[in-house]
Amino acid sequence: MMISAKSPLHFNVATYPLTKKLSMPKTHLRFSPPTPPAYPVFSKLSLFCISVPEIQSHPEEEKDCTRESQHEDIEQYLVSECGILKYEVPKIMRKNRALFTSNFTGGTRQTLQLLRDAGFTPDQVRTIILKMPDIFQTLNTELRPKIELLKTLDLEDLGYAVSSQPRILTAELEKNLSPRIQVLVNLFGSKADLSKVIMKNPRILVSHERDVEDKFEFLESSGLLKDEIKVLLEKDPGVISVPMDQIQKKIDFLINTVGIHPNLVVRYPRFLRHSLDHKLKPRFKVIEYLNKVHPRRQPTVSWVSVFSYHEEKFIGRLKLESTEVAELYEQYKRDSFDVAVPKDNHLDQGS
Repeated sequence: MMISAKSPLHFNVATYPLTKKLSMPKTHLRFSPPTPPAYPVFSKLSLFCISVPEIQSHPEEEKDCTRESQHEDIEQYLVSECGILKYEVPKIMRKNRALFTSNFTGGTRQTLQLLRDAGFTPDQVRTIILKMPDIFQTLNTELRPKIELLKTLDLEDLGYAVSSQPRILTAELEKNLSPRIQVLVNLFGSKADLSKVIMKNPRILVSHERDVEDKFEFLESSGLLKDEIKVLLEKDPGVISVPMDQIQKKIDFLINTVGIHPNLVVRYPRFLRHSLDHKLKPRFKVIEYLNKVHPRRQPTVSWVSVFSYHEEKFIGRLKLESTEVAELYEQYKRDSFDVAVPKDNHLDQGS
């Protein structure tokens, strides 16, 4: 059979036996295992046998778990041991987040026991923690000497004084607290007199001693005796909290403009805590105007009453809502008094 180069080779595989085509014996067609190749062969099953790496926890996740556990421990301690209500815990956390991230060791229990041993009631301890959670981070070696110093004042209720002003315990003992107490004792004459003032206003223990001395000196220069100043502050220790410049302006207005005797300021020290621009001056101007323009309708009232009446009683007592003085009333409400008054009136002296 001749095959030309141009014609394709065609043969019927189905009808032509393979042995004849290859001219080979059938024994040569028996299966024999193939020679292993030089490169590795992976079966289909091996494709799915992928080694899975061991899952390891992230360091940040471990920290979060530890922090959450600490938070739960501290919250449980505050509720069960300190008397803190559960809804108050977030308030403490906002004031001192470091408390919930630090190691809550036995030092906190020692602090709590120190307050209890000092005679503080459970409510007072709870108040101190709510106002100043930092107390748990203050060393007992610092707290104990301060409490012992305060005990020497023989306060009627030490727990009340400290729970009212927990900052007392944050003051440095040698630099602030001890010198401050010594200055106050010298000003008031004795620890017993100072104790009375502290019980009425514990804030005096966190006031700067120089500020207290300046107020004493100014009140003395205003004509008050030292004993009168002591009486004034014993009656209303809140005067200590009034800024010095405000005390000076109010004393000058009450004594030099209104004409009040200094002894009246001693008897009614709350005058020094009234607003100068929104109470003392406006009421003074109302009385002066009525005395000059409407003397017959002006009821007899003392300056003590004028400055002591609450708003409704002051307006009702002077009948300021009547149409006769409607303009004055409107100006009084606005704290602006531009009403024309007689020229000889010394009304503007206090402005």
